[in-house]
Amino acid sequence: MPKYSQNYKEMLHKHLDDAETAAEYLNEHMGYEGIKRKELLLQAFKNVLEAQGFTNLAKKSGISRRSLHHAFSEKGNPTLDTLFALLDTIGLELHFSTSTKKRKSKKSAVA
Repeated sequence: MPKYSQNYKEMLHKHLDDAETAAEYLNEHMGYEGIKRKELLLQAFKNVLEAQGFTNLAKKSGISRRSLHHAFSEKGNPTLDTLFALLDTIGLELHFSTSTKKRKSKKSAVA
């Protein structure tokens, strides 16, 4: 994961404490493509969680602080339950739209 200077982190966390700014920030990261897509999105979520306060979010969402750190770590893979609980707690919603690009899938999904 990228390493940032303390001043950058402080500035970022100050802005990401606002739900509207956090939503714009996460939307921007959703648009990333390439092999680091998941890593960058997890880092973006982690930045939002740090700005909102892990302890505060853990209490409000009912998810342990340790579980939050693990779910949004570099190797993390948060469940939908975890993601939805956090989005509800922060005051964000998840939306979908059509893409102008079709991405190649590593494996085909069968429903």
